[in-house]
Amino acid sequence: MKKRLLSMFLCLCMLLTMVPAALAAGTTGTAAPATEDEGETSGNQITASTTTLTTLTTGNYVLESDVTLTSGALKVEANNEVTLNLNGKKLTNQAGANTIEVAAGGTLTIEGPGTVDNVSHQKAAVNNSGTVVLNGGTYTRSQEKGTSEEDSGSNSYYTILNHGTMTINEGVTVNQGENGAGKFSSLIENGWYNGNNNTGGELSVMTINGGTFSGGLNTIKNDDYGELTIKGGTFSSYAQACLLNWNVATVEGGTFEGKDSTNATILNGYINDTMDKGQLTIQKGTFTGPYILEQMGGGSSIGSVVIKGGSFTGSSGIVNQEQGQDLGNGTIEISGGTFSHDVGEFCATGYACAKDSDNKYVVNVADGAQVSTDKDESGNVIATVDGNYSGGETPESGGNGSISTDNSGKVTIDVSSDDGGETTTGTAAEITVGSNALTSINKNEKVKEVELKTDVGTLTISDAAWNDMTAKATEVDKTASVVIKLEDKSKEGSNPVYEVTATVGEENAFDGSGDGAVTISVPYTADGGKGNVKVYCTDNGKMEDMNAALSDGILSWTTSHFSTFEVVAYDGTAEVTYQTTKDGTTSVSSGSFSDALTAVASNGGTITLLKDVTATNFNTTISKNVTIQGKEGLKINLTTGSTSRNKAFTVSKDAKLTLDGVTMMISGSGEEGQGIGDGFDVQYGGALELNNSNVTLSNLEAATISAKPQNSGEVGTGIFTLNHSTITATGIRGNFSNGGVWTLDSESAIEIDDCDAHGFSADRIEVKGNSNINVDNTAYRGISINSTGLGEDTNGGLIIEAGSAVSVTNCGDKEHPAVFMTNDHAANLIVNEGAILNVSATEEGKSNTISLSTNNGSQDTLNGAVIGTVTKGEESPTTYYEITFNVTPSDANIVVKGSDGKAVSAVNGKYALEKDKTYTYEVSKSGYRTQTGTFTVTEAETISVTLSSSGGGGGGGGSVTTKYTLSFDTNGGSAIAKVTKEKGTTVDLEQYVPTREGYTFAGWYSDEALTQKVTSVKLNGNTTVYAKWTENAVTPTLPFTDVKSGDWFYEAVQYVYDKGMMTGVSADRFAPASTTTRGMIVTILYRLENEPAVSGGSAFTDVENGAWYADAVAWAAANDIVNGTSATTFAPNSPITREQMAAILYRYAAYKGYDVSQKADLSGYTDAASISGYAKDALAWANAQKLITGVTDTTLNPQGSATRAQVATILMRLCETVVK
Repeated sequence: MKKRLLSMFLCLCMLLTMVPAALAAGTTGTAAPATEDEGETSGNQITASTTTLTTLTTGNYVLESDVTLTSGALKVEANNEVTLNLNGKKLTNQAGANTIEVAAGGTLTIEGPGTVDNVSHQKAAVNNSGTVVLNGGTYTRSQEKGTSEEDSGSNSYYTILNHGTMTINEGVTVNQGENGAGKFSSLIENGWYNGNNNTGGELSVMTINGGTFSGGLNTIKNDDYGELTIKGGTFSSYAQACLLNWNVATVEGGTFEGKDSTNATILNGYINDTMDKGQLTIQKGTFTGPYILEQMGGGSSIGSVVIKGGSFTGSSGIVNQEQGQDLGNGTIEISGGTFSHDVGEFCATGYACAKDSDNKYVVNVADGAQVSTDKDESGNVIATVDGNYSGGETPESGGNGSISTDNSGKVTIDVSSDDGGETTTGTAAEITVGSNALTSINKNEKVKEVELKTDVGTLTISDAAWNDMTAKATEVDKTASVVIKLEDKSKEGSNPVYEVTATVGEENAFDGSGDGAVTISVPYTADGGKGNVKVYCTDNGKMEDMNAALSDGILSWTTSHFSTFEVVAYDGTAEVTYQTTKDGTTSVSSGSFSDALTAVASNGGTITLLKDVTATNFNTTISKNVTIQGKEGLKINLTTGSTSRNKAFTVSKDAKLTLDGVTMMISGSGEEGQGIGDGFDVQYGGALELNNSNVTLSNLEAATISAKPQNSGEVGTGIFTLNHSTITATGIRGNFSNGGVWTLDSESAIEIDDCDAHGFSADRIEVKGNSNINVDNTAYRGISINSTGLGEDTNGGLIIEAGSAVSVTNCGDKEHPAVFMTNDHAANLIVNEGAILNVSATEEGKSNTISLSTNNGSQDTLNGAVIGTVTKGEESPTTYYEITFNVTPSDANIVVKGSDGKAVSAVNGKYALEKDKTYTYEVSKSGYRTQTGTFTVTEAETISVTLSSSGGGGGGGGSVTTKYTLSFDTNGGSAIAKVTKEKGTTVDLEQYVPTREGYTFAGWYSDEALTQKVTSVKLNGNTTVYAKWTENAVTPTLPFTDVKSGDWFYEAVQYVYDKGMMTGVSADRFAPASTTTRGMIVTILYRLENEPAVSGGSAFTDVENGAWYADAVAWAAANDIVNGTSATTFAPNSPITREQMAAILYRYAAYKGYDVSQKADLSGYTDAASISGYAKDALAWANAQKLITGVTDTTLNPQGSATRAQVATILMRLCETVVK
């Protein structure tokens, strides 16, 4: 206790030294902020001696005694935050002044019991223009005399006036004397009596969470620019109303009692849409009075009143419409609550009023969905659908707002005009579907689709799409509605254009993120002579073909998202459709490829193929963003002009050419090997992007060019991007490329063969996403990184990411390394872990050298497999060879270590090991004897190791120095892998038979002159044998240069090509070693079934409507031939595995009714356990049918990718042995 008294004493001494003399003496002044106080009270003390106090600065204050101010109002100015504790005392104003004033930017919080009084005419207890929070206290005008208009001038005003932001919490009392003494001025004014004085148009915001409020002409008046929210409290009116609202008010709770003398418990009025909006929403609360709701006099209408819940008891009624009171053009919409009288005439669409057992009228969702319709001034239908859908709705007649259900599960909502002679003039229809209708239809399991019929057209909404829209509405607000609008936005002389939207507030309710689909049907009469029609979705500047169908005058298409759709009619001569913007107007046209390019080249736009395109003397300049969209099976064949260096495409600075799903061939004019013209000239700042496209460039002077800036000081280069795309270049007289920044991603590839100069010359090349570059047979450098188009702060280079590979074969010479990184600019060679750079030379005079940059800014990272000879300036070169292991069993573990004992990692089973270095290996597997060995790298080779079975333990050894390699020089024939055997082994050459198109193999010879024929070789050293050929006259029947008559897959490719089951990846390439995607396989089977018609799309989100495989996937899924990689994804562009191939064929055979009972025993394959569960029966069946056999005698490789050659073989066997 002593310590406490001492603390209080010390604190008092501190306060006496710090309080300004003016405050202590009671003269006019400004209160100082509070200091820390350990006593029982904290903060500056306001007492009877500080009656001249005028301004409170930031801090805490305590009213220590009753105070009557003598120097104006107690003020809180801007940029001050004040807390005032009334402390059970009373604060009274100076005559003629407000008691408390808060300026804009000031903040005041009042706490504790106590009273704030004002006794002067036209002055308030609290007048706020800043921010005020009332947590306690009684606020009154104890001398209020305004009981009528006659004596109002004596002393009357608002107790609280708010022009800022105010929050009133539980524990607050506001009155104007006892039992409603004040009856002329409102008790609380939120907003402006005359809003014209609010020159800034700021809102006055008040939130009442609780408290007791009584008296005043109106207990709460929400005036001009007022925004009021009431969440609780008790409100008593003795005069006009508990609540008068002119602007925007929401009631979420509270008790409102209008005494017998009141007009109505609530008055609401509308004047304008600026400051007197008359918007009132009641969600909860208890309301009593003579009447509950009445229009306020002086307004043009009652405004907009929405009642969603609450209890309403009026002794005379709910809505006063007597004595000249009416609603004007305002509305009352009731969707919930309990009432003393019938309010059925005010029920919202889909709601009904019924009397309960307590003789109360309750508003609930109506039994059965209801539709109401109206029309705007333009004749457009505006409809509302709500109520609980029961499934038994039956219309009295069609149109004008009917809803019905048929036996198939289709709900039809018809808001079209009836046939009663009414003229349909509208071009739009808007249907608001309330939350009850949304959810009740969505929950009804019998509903399969919802059909909305309008004057504009019909929307057939799948149950999944309806679910998507319901989910979006629920996500925004459980009571939210969805507004669906279909509008014909066609202009005279232009294509028909339809805009379809579904919104929840500002949110898009059908944006394609879900699984649903909607079919749009509109009346359509084909343009004379143009019997073909397309519908395109034209958002985001693209042209998405909606695969529309025209039947009996109705044009229909299906979409997964609402947007703008344009209808285009064209005749049989049109090669393309194209979208372009000119003079601010975007439109779609049809015509020739040349016409389309002329239209879009300088304006920008999108071209979509309708048929194959062939053009000669081709030369065009793209100066804006242009996209060319292809279609499966369609090709563009272009030949350049006869002038040297004529460019097929020139892409200007800041322009971009995008090829999307395009197959394109560009050839130079002139004889083979003497081509004239270039392919793509992408000027600096321009861009070329390929998405899912295949481009073949042949017989050109240069395939691609990237021009450098012409002006001094400028830097830049062309940008080339490939996504899941391929560029194949053959027979190029100059370079494949001349600069540019290149990015290959998503399994893209560039194949370059036979360039008379350099191959891939660029500023920067990045290879990622399992992409590949193969450069073969260039006269000079295979890859040359020059980086001259980049700025000083930007490094050029060759960057290869994990999973990707770059191969350079037979390029360069003694003067030109196969791979060159410039010394004039920073150029990095980065081969990341898991990536491969393989540079090799199998022809005399060619280079396997990788020349690193000596520029100080270059930073090389060689963490992946680098094969070749690496040089850097004057440093000694380092050569790396490719070493592979052939081990039995194939899944044995291999560990290779260098002389330093560190393990060396393999990439795709290949080791890049340094020449003349010695390495050790260890091959092990549980249950087998471990084999170890040592070898010195002298050249590329394969090391064979066979483990012997053991009861455990064991060890062994061997030395690769006793093994030699047999190499095969096929002299233009197919490659044969080198054979490595132990010293002294005799190799039978008859089992190694190469092939060569147009020739017959005549045997192996031990000398290059082909004079010493041999049938076997004894390995006493590294040996090479040479193939001899006899030319024959075999006329190829296939157009593919990479499928030769002696290839093991030749017959199969011939079969699938003749049957139309598979085509080439280009006009002259089949790509037998490339992988086949899941979408391709399903499409092949779909073609085998003669492409039956499908309705709707599939449920897979990654299969877009209009994709070349979309119908095939939908057909296969509908017939249980495919199940997808998940419930919602199909992965159409992923390479198909061998076991996936077996599963699809197995289900297809079952679908066709073929016998699938025969199963092979797969236990003999060492990797049988790795077969996925879903594929075991399928792979056993496929193996029994000889469709899919082992990749070796002991392995199936079920997860391995199926190459195009393998797929062709499997399909041929399927047709010959199963389908027959």
